[in-house]
Amino acid sequence: MSISLKKKDLENFSRSQICNLIVKGINSKSFKSFFRSILQEKKKYFDTENLSAKQIKRRMEIFIQDNQPLSNYFFKEYKLQWEEFLNEVFYKLLQKCVPANIPVFMIKDKIYFSTDFSRLIKENLEKILEGALGLKKIKLSYVECLSYNFKSRGFFSNILKSDTPLSKRYEQRIKQFK
Repeated sequence: MSISLKKKDLENFSRSQICNLIVKGINSKSFKSFFRSILQEKKKYFDTENLSAKQIKRRMEIFIQDNQPLSNYFFKEYKLQWEEFLNEVFYKLLQKCVPANIPVFMIKDKIYFSTDFSRLIKENLEKILEGALGLKKIKLSYVECLSYNFKSRGFFSNILKSDTPLSKRYEQRIKQFK
């Protein structure tokens, strides 16, 4: 089954936000409870915009109306148990990766690993998902994170060699102690 979503409605949302909206809609029993949960996590979905509750409500109504094939499953109070599924898949992935000494981490609903092992992780994850979902073939893609160049520095080096500007008063006080 393939469901396409209208791009126009999704411009303001990342992939994970879209997935969270879909899971919330399916788990909710009414639009009112769905809307209330969105408002409670307003910053999670609308952090850059200062929207009123009316504007958010209108956006959610348009999202539901325009994506009708998918939104037919909304407000049925189905329990997807998404977190349990993710935990089970990650546990199976760990069973394959830990003996091979491959570092893998899961934070919320994302799996992080070294790019050196991307091919192995991808192959293992595809096999696990094929078995879990009962599908013949799954083609996964992954998104690389920004590289993090960690430089070990001492505790006081953060204070003494900081790039942030200091107040004149603070600089004068430091000079007194040197």
